[in-house]
Amino acid sequence: MEIHVVDRGENYALVALNGSLDIAGVQKIEMDFLNEVNGKRNLVLDLSKVTFIASLGMRMILGGAKKMVHNQCKLVLLHPQPLVENALEVAGLKSIIEIVDDLDTALALVK
Repeated sequence: MEIHVVDRGENYALVALNGSLDIAGVQKIEMDFLNEVNGKRNLVLDLSKVTFIASLGMRMILGGAKKMVHNQCKLVLLHPQPLVENALEVAGLKSIIEIVDDLDTALALVK
C-alpha cells in the first residue's frame, strides 16, 4: 500500500492510495493518512488504485471522516473500484461518506 499527496490546495488535499487496504496496508499508511486528516483541510481520497479493502481499512477511513467532521472538514472518496465500492456500500459507509466518480465533482464538494 502506498499513499501520496497528488495536489494540495488552499483548503483541500487530494491524496491517492495504491494497493490493498488490508492489515499490512493499513499499518503501512495509517500514520500518513492521519497526518492528512489532522491537517485541518478538506480531503479527497482517491481510491481508484485500491484493489481490496478489509474492515480495518474501512475503520481507518471512517475514523478519519469522523475526525474531519470534528475539525469542521469534509472527506470525499473518489472513484473506488467496483469491488471496493461494493464493500463500502455493504458496510454502510456510502450513507456516511460521499463517494463520487469524477475529480471535478469531488473538488467541487471540498472547495
